[in-house]
Amino acid sequence: MPETPVPLRRILYIAGTHWDREWYRPYEAFRFRLVSVIDEVLDTLEADPSFSTFLLDGQTILAEDYLEIRPENRARLSGLLAGGRLSAGPWFTMPDQFLVSGEGLVRNLALGIRTVRDLGGDPLRCGFVCDIFGHTAQLPQVLRGFGIRSALLGRGTNAATTPAHFLWESPDGTRCLAYKVPESVGYGTFFWEVLSPFLSGSDPDEDRLLERAAAHVEAERRRSPVPVVLLMDNMDHERIHAVAPRLADALSRRFGCPVAFEPPDRLPDLLAEDLPSLPVVRGELSETGQAQVLHHMLITHTLSSRPDIKGAYDRAQSLLEHWAEPLSWMAALAGHPLPRGFLDRADRLLVENQAHDSICGCSVDAVYRDMHHRLDHVRQVCDEFRYEACRWLAGCSGGAGGVGPDPVPGEHRLTLWNPLPVPYHGVAEADLFFSPDFPARFQEQVAAEERNAFRIVDPEGREVPYGLLGIRRNATRVPFDPREMGSGDVHRVSLIASVPALGSVTYRILPSDRPVRHLDRIRVDGRTMDNGRLRVTLQGDGTLSLEDLATGRRFDGLLEWRDNGEIGDGWHHLAPLRDVGISSLGQPARIEFLSNTPAACTARISWRIEIPEDIVVEDGERIRSGTTRPLALSAEIRLGREDRFVDVAVQVDNRHRDHRLKLLFPTGIDHPEYRAGSAFCFVTRTTGRDLSTADWKEVAKPERAFDGAVFKRHPADGQGLAVLSAHGVHEVEGMDDRQGTLALTLLRCFRQVFGTDGEEGGQVPGLHGYRFRLVPLDADIREADLVRSLQELRTGLYSQAMPAAGPFGQDAPAPAMAGLLTVRSAACVATRIARAAPDPGEGEAADRDLVLRLCNYSDQADDAAVLCAFPILDAWPVDFLDQPLSDPEDRARQEPPERPEPDVLRIRLGPWQVRTLRIRPGTRE
Repeated sequence: MPETPVPLRRILYIAGTHWDREWYRPYEAFRFRLVSVIDEVLDTLEADPSFSTFLLDGQTILAEDYLEIRPENRARLSGLLAGGRLSAGPWFTMPDQFLVSGEGLVRNLALGIRTVRDLGGDPLRCGFVCDIFGHTAQLPQVLRGFGIRSALLGRGTNAATTPAHFLWESPDGTRCLAYKVPESVGYGTFFWEVLSPFLSGSDPDEDRLLERAAAHVEAERRRSPVPVVLLMDNMDHERIHAVAPRLADALSRRFGCPVAFEPPDRLPDLLAEDLPSLPVVRGELSETGQAQVLHHMLITHTLSSRPDIKGAYDRAQSLLEHWAEPLSWMAALAGHPLPRGFLDRADRLLVENQAHDSICGCSVDAVYRDMHHRLDHVRQVCDEFRYEACRWLAGCSGGAGGVGPDPVPGEHRLTLWNPLPVPYHGVAEADLFFSPDFPARFQEQVAAEERNAFRIVDPEGREVPYGLLGIRRNATRVPFDPREMGSGDVHRVSLIASVPALGSVTYRILPSDRPVRHLDRIRVDGRTMDNGRLRVTLQGDGTLSLEDLATGRRFDGLLEWRDNGEIGDGWHHLAPLRDVGISSLGQPARIEFLSNTPAACTARISWRIEIPEDIVVEDGERIRSGTTRPLALSAEIRLGREDRFVDVAVQVDNRHRDHRLKLLFPTGIDHPEYRAGSAFCFVTRTTGRDLSTADWKEVAKPERAFDGAVFKRHPADGQGLAVLSAHGVHEVEGMDDRQGTLALTLLRCFRQVFGTDGEEGGQVPGLHGYRFRLVPLDADIREADLVRSLQELRTGLYSQAMPAAGPFGQDAPAPAMAGLLTVRSAACVATRIARAAPDPGEGEAADRDLVLRLCNYSDQADDAAVLCAFPILDAWPVDFLDQPLSDPEDRARQEPPERPEPDVLRIRLGPWQVRTLRIRPGTRE
């Protein structure tokens, strides 16, 4: 920091409010106050022209929330936005960056920018994230995709590593100018230290107000060598301050420089000549707080608060990103465009739940009832989109006709859908619904075991071996059309399926006049499953051993449970001082084999672990109760015939309180680093905790964020183990032990909730389900391979099974869904496939346009080949708003793709680069 402050060039007075839409009170309660706050903002700005700009916390949703109650003020608000007097965006809601996907961040910004433009304004061109609990490494690149070149942030940084102004660099090299708010009270420091005594009446003297403000300016001058100071006049749910223009005028006279009410996106222009001298900070910003001040903390353990809402969000996000949006484009391409408004609604509801105090799990119970309701609607919309699009694309109305030869009597059809742009080959499980009059049945010697006799035949006429997993008799089928309602027997089957990329495959289900049994099985020896690639052994202590037969590496002790006490709250984990930690080792475990079919073998391990019921107070100290009862846990382990991974489905029946539960995956790699997935990248983490932080305000936490994928690799041979998590788990500890253990937090049950005397929702009682994939690594498996496997785990396949001859005729056959689009690349992964937004003046052809986003998950440049099942009329790079690139520097970095063939694109991506294309399809012959 400069010993002698440089002369000031300008002081930016940023007047605004920080608005947590829902937190210690539910949404409608906060909105009740929001309306009066914005009423006062409109009145003040209209009455005082010198008060030139007020900032709505960088969130467009505040304007929409207000106008829903005050529609009569739309013209007033829009006029102030259009004139730059009121500033909003670029976010729709200020999101937590570690709990949503990279596409989720893009979705949020796109919605925020479009919303403020619809209201007549120009969105704030600053990544305003003043109160987020750390920042992802790729945020500068995400912001740049919207033409945003600056960010305002606080948590996750410290004065020792980051001055007030610095350049923040993404893994791909994209830089943005970052401003770090003061540490003492963060974005509210100027309010609390300068304005609050005056506004509260405890010190109403304006001269002393000016002296406090001048002292604050001098302190800010010493935080950075640049000659520009920001005054952040905002605080949680704070009103506009009419004294601000008088104070700004007095400060201008005091320091001999302009003091202007301007938004923070003015900084890149004001500091253009200073940028080369600023330090560069690279990667994610996730340091715990060092200074002994009121506000400055990272607040890590929101990652594990209320896993029910995180899992619900993750599932809804996957449905929208990987099912509804790709299928919307596929249906439009085939001539059956579905209403965009439904996806627009799902988009908005999903982003509403990204707000940091919402998805982080630190709010009151009423907030999570609202969130579950919104997420239920997202799932409903996406489920109906998927059902309607797949049903129509299969060429069916009342049945699965329109594909293959004419049906034989009693024939059914099973269609499997793959929404990803890579072919699927592996285990598929599906429900086959048979009407009561299905003509072929047989018995296994006992009448109660009667089952339907049928063969499954692929499109080439080859019989496909399958296993019967179960039968639900007299089940009710409730399709949308009540004329198709009925009851029958549902046979659940498993088979090895091959489904083309972004397409489907349809199997014929043919009645058989003889019993159908497929007796081939995966090898099982005692407690061991072996598919020739992997060997899985269920140990007597309840743990799992996994051996990669190609490399010979073996991973032991997988699936150990660890439980300890919890006396923290929605923000922070805290164990009792005299904690009692409990392991599943040494406690009874039950091993069962559930099924063994030609496609896969499934076993289950069940535990009943005795743990304390809750936390009690003895002699003023909080300790774990001496009364225990069993915690019921189970894990279903599935090994597919041709898989190079093991899928694990975990269930926790939580009837306990005040505890934290982790699931351990020892990798056997004694190395001090591991890699964790994040938005559009992977980051390197150090195991254990930083011991040098012992005297910090907030000691470093061993638990850190990850987005679905985490792994350890031996630096010598590249071998290791990856753990992929489908939904709901975002906190991992890289343990500093010789076993190289990765410990995932599944539950954190607490009673303390800010602003209450305690609530039950944080205890998350009831059943919780999680799905994991264990992937042994060799040197050839890349991080992009893990991302593709994670996408596969999250999406699965979608199945539709029904009679081949429907009672209501058939629609005109749709184009064959045999691989509409395939992405081939070693390092590049498709993160978005969606129908492009309508482009005025482009005509009907534009309504079928595709938006394809790719991310290079490596530190080397790579080419991606995009193979289409249609001729390509045109393809061009676009920004994250799906608009042609306007910035010359962006155009230079993103040259148009090559077209070596009429239906092939080749696009080059730099290391960790994210690129977006708009593709205009032609018509197939």
